Formats: sequence, C-alpha cells, structure tokens
Amino acid sequence: MTGAEGHHDGTALDLVLHTLAGELTPEELTSRLRQWVYLPRRRVYATLPQEFLTPDSLDAVDVAYFTYGLLTDDDYVEIIESAAVRTPPSGPVPSTRERR
Repeated sequence: MTGAEGHHDGTALDLVLHTLAGELTPEELTSRLRQWVYLPRRRVYATLPQEFLTPDSLDAVDVAYFTYGLLTDDDYVEIIESAAVRTPPSGPVPSTRERR
C-alpha cells in the first residue's frame, strides 16, 4: 500500500480490482482506502472511460462506490473528506492525442 504503512500493493484502483476478484474483503478495501495517500486527479479529455481514470487518485474510490458498490455511504464520505485534506487539487491536462 502507498499509505501510512508504507507497503505497496499497486494502485488504489488495483485494490478495488483485488476486492472484485475476492482477494480482499470490502472491509479490507475500506480500511486500506482510508489510509491511502492519493495522487491528484488528472483531468483528461478522452474518448474511452478508462482514459479518464487516474488509478492512484480518488477516482478509485469513486469506482469502488459508484460502479461496484463496495463502500457504504458513510465510508465513501469519510474517505473523500479525509483525503481532501491530504490531496491537492489538479487542473485539466491535455489528452494523449492532444500532446502528440
């Protein structure tokens, strides 16, 4: 995990995928996401949904909650609010196509 404990399990989005695969329980996911040090969200203008995601940002928390229902309402709010204090906002960046 990239968090207070200093371990690394890939990205926050990887934790969501490990939970979907049955390798983590939703409770373990919630615990790890609470401690995660998130990168700023990248704002990308892209044609495919996965191009919008920053795997180590709060995008992973949104996917866990909105797409897969892996977090409770209270857990989602707590994770987002506590991470907002530690995660600086980011502005828009051009898509890969625009940078070529």
